[in-house]
Amino acid sequence: MLHRFLAASTAAIALSAAMPLFAQDAAGTAITAPEIDYTMWTLDNGLRVIAIKDDTTASVTTSMWYDVGSKLDPEGRSGFAHLFEHILSRKTVNMPYNQIYGLTADVGGTRNASNGPDRTNYFETVPAEYLERMLWTHRERMAFPVVDDEVFNRERDVVTEELRQRVLAPPYGRFQRFVLPENAYDTTAYRRPGIGSIEELDAATLEDALAFHEAYYGPDTATLIVAGNFEMTDLRAMVDKYFADIPRRENPLPLELGAEEPERTSLRTIVARAPNVPLPVRGTLWKGPKMASEDTAALEVLSAIMARGDNSRFNEALVRSGKAVDASFFYSDGEEAGMIAGFAITNPTADAEEVKTILDAEIERVRITPVSAAELAEAKNEIFSTALR
Repeated sequence: MLHRFLAASTAAIALSAAMPLFAQDAAGTAITAPEIDYTMWTLDNGLRVIAIKDDTTASVTTSMWYDVGSKLDPEGRSGFAHLFEHILSRKTVNMPYNQIYGLTADVGGTRNASNGPDRTNYFETVPAEYLERMLWTHRERMAFPVVDDEVFNRERDVVTEELRQRVLAPPYGRFQRFVLPENAYDTTAYRRPGIGSIEELDAATLEDALAFHEAYYGPDTATLIVAGNFEMTDLRAMVDKYFADIPRRENPLPLELGAEEPERTSLRTIVARAPNVPLPVRGTLWKGPKMASEDTAALEVLSAIMARGDNSRFNEALVRSGKAVDASFFYSDGEEAGMIAGFAITNPTADAEEVKTILDAEIERVRITPVSAAELAEAKNEIFSTALR
């Protein structure tokens, strides 16, 4: 049994494939969503482009994905991929600090960025007539980013403050970002916190950051997705205009980890506490398969049966019964490794050992007894509706 101090939200990012979805209505009639038609091509410099034309909307979304995530952070420099999510949103040779916000907000658009173990993306939605403007900003950030002392120090301060406010300060903030990955993985870089650590960020230098950027960011590690109202011939011309002349990385490093996470067939139990959290979290971890394995779909449906919605097994047995104030079960898959986790936050009026007994019993029940047809249908419908939203 592993005991750790904790303090996290159980948020997850789901990336949906462009494939048909199936569910059932109350009468049992199949409900389907159409496949997403798209056009894909690759430039000579390695940039992959995916175009999804939809002339029923007045807007367009541009999204640049880099195959660069926290798993590639240098040893002793956790948080670098997250740091560059911020840095590449800020300043370029031809864009003053934070001008990207004005270029989207001033025309009624929105923008944001996100980062995970395997990828970083930057995306904007604007009225369709501003497509070229957005492509220009992505060119600027890919080819002409400014990474100097001002940008590096300011954004590092922003990241460390985000770490304090979103992870270290909230109750259970450490659990998702630190406790779970450190106990779920033994050797892979997925063990490290993607958001970074204050000590390692403080120790980083501008030279460290420049070397990381040179090694991993370029058109050959990127995918541009354009979805919305545009003419395909115009888009192709603009993509060539703004991206075809950007060279590949000069000194590339591999985008995959060198070593596999060792096999493990036994479960692990966590009891996590923190000084500012009176209610302990008790959970169980298993080693899971990588992304897009033959078991992925079954594990996603299982997670929904166990802990998604008011009728889920964990909610019924633990939350509705008053034994726990929250209960979760989820499958987290990455390109290199995956984990399965189930845990509950004990109600202060309940007995912790009883909560453990209920958790174990629910996991054993789903292991030895087939789920009902009604549970299966409800889980699929919840996944279907979430994907559509």
